[in-house]
Amino acid sequence: MSKDKAAQRRRQRRRLYDKQKGLCFWCKKPMLWLVIYPGDGVHPLNLCTIDHVYSKLSPLRQTNNIKVAACWGCNHQRAIQQDPLRRMTTEEVRELNASVV
Repeated sequence: MSKDKAAQRRRQRRRLYDKQKGLCFWCKKPMLWLVIYPGDGVHPLNLCTIDHVYSKLSPLRQTNNIKVAACWGCNHQRAIQQDPLRRMTTEEVRELNASVV
């Protein structure tokens, strides 16, 4: 991803974070704002991310590409529920990341 694209996403994430007063759209819990993600592949569950209201698999996304700020935990859980190929637990993701050298 180019630096311009990354900066644009960061600004969009910040706008959504501020609009929602720092609360996750799904669970309403406070989120953590980080400009740079940790390089170890392990994300705090309350890390602010951008989430699509409609999944990639939904035909509604073609006409309603609505984005919200969501904590990493909710975003990850929704991805697992919506895409059968992504049914890995957070611990499995961490183990997989640790095994890649």
